[in-house]
Amino acid sequence: MNATQSQSESVIPGEPRRSPGGGKYSDVYDSLLKLERWSVAADYQAFDTFDGLSSPLAPLFTLNIPLLKQVWQQGVRRFPLNLRPLQAGAQ
Repeated sequence: MNATQSQSESVIPGEPRRSPGGGKYSDVYDSLLKLERWSVAADYQAFDTFDGLSSPLAPLFTLNIPLLKQVWQQGVRRFPLNLRPLQAGAQ
């Protein structure tokens, strides 16, 4: 048991953990635990925000020029829509 774990906190998988202190933040803590359980159960994975250069289209548009690589990467990262499915479809 490390210094940040209390004895009331369960570390056994599948057993619910208790919020530390049981104070006014227990609802927030419980909500975060629900979110964690959902993300683990759904095998949730987020995109890497800097994965623009891993696209098969990147060499076509960047011509291996460092400035164009940076522009491409930031363009993919900052574009308001998710371009990653389109990039993956180009393979």
